[in-house]
Amino acid sequence: MIYNKYIAFIFIVLAIILIYGKTIQYDYAIDDSMVVRDNTIVAKGVSSIGEIFASSYLKGYDNPDKMDGVYRPIPLATLALTISVFGNNPKPHHIINILLFILVAFLLFQFLSNLFKNNLFIAFSITLIWVVLPVNIEVVANIKSRDEILALIFILSSISLALKNNIYFNICSGAALLFSMMCKESSIAFIVLIPLILYLKSYSKKHIYKTIAILGSSITILFLIRYRVLDNYEVLEIKINNNVFSFTGVERWYYKLFLILEYIRLYLFPTNLSWDYNYGYHEIKSYLLEALFTLLLIFASVYMFIITIKQKSYYSLFIAWFYICLLVVSNTFYLIGTTMADRLLF
Repeated sequence: MIYNKYIAFIFIVLAIILIYGKTIQYDYAIDDSMVVRDNTIVAKGVSSIGEIFASSYLKGYDNPDKMDGVYRPIPLATLALTISVFGNNPKPHHIINILLFILVAFLLFQFLSNLFKNNLFIAFSITLIWVVLPVNIEVVANIKSRDEILALIFILSSISLALKNNIYFNICSGAALLFSMMCKESSIAFIVLIPLILYLKSYSKKHIYKTIAILGSSITILFLIRYRVLDNYEVLEIKINNNVFSFTGVERWYYKLFLILEYIRLYLFPTNLSWDYNYGYHEIKSYLLEALFTLLLIFASVYMFIITIKQKSYYSLFIAWFYICLLVVSNTFYLIGTTMADRLLF
């Protein structure tokens, strides 16, 4: 069994190298300028790590005297460390992204192997399908998306540690979730999803409540750090990068629901991918029919969730994982700095 797992994972690694290996030759692109090439704090290398943890995400880019409202010091610290070792050269950053993506695949494969204990084929198939998804290309190829990769590494580590019925491992699980949120704020969704996993695996109520308390403490610590570091921050202007602002009233809600449908399409039928889904990509029109169809899908998904969670089926986890994570980044309840992006499905 262990031998078969090694063979299966080697196949997954070969698939990753085959698909993503050519990104090593890529230069800096798109948002890489904000976090690496033109970021004056990151450019200082390892000597700036203290400053990075005491600053907002884009302070070193074009906002030296002001704080924006984003706090992601861990990915910036890894970029600064890479610059100290290899200089301001994109190739090492791309190599590290591929290696980190392989680590994500390993952690995901381990998690799924734990979930489906008697079926290695399911764990292998899901992991392989996920690593070859076209929507993941932006994350691996774009140096800036180091935040997405690191966030998922810490999330999967947090889940793995939470599954161990030991207080010390559980505290480490909380720390891993904290680190994940210091890479990408959307990781906060897992304060709901990790207890759900424990419930589906029939852990005791005591363990689930203890885990919720530890994860809640991690979120409290993050908010305290953000309050300390981002005191008097300025809200960045996001209208220029978010097509949602082109709509008003009920039409805006139609468009928001349409964006959820678009994300589902990107997963199932990944065509017409773009690095920029902002102004000009979607037509300015009424999306009433698309919104109604999206609501139908959501109601059907909620119904399936209710049925499957009663049966303690892992289908309920997959439904919850997709929709809860998507609601955080889809502009549904909180407008973000972009209309939509492939990396937000990561």
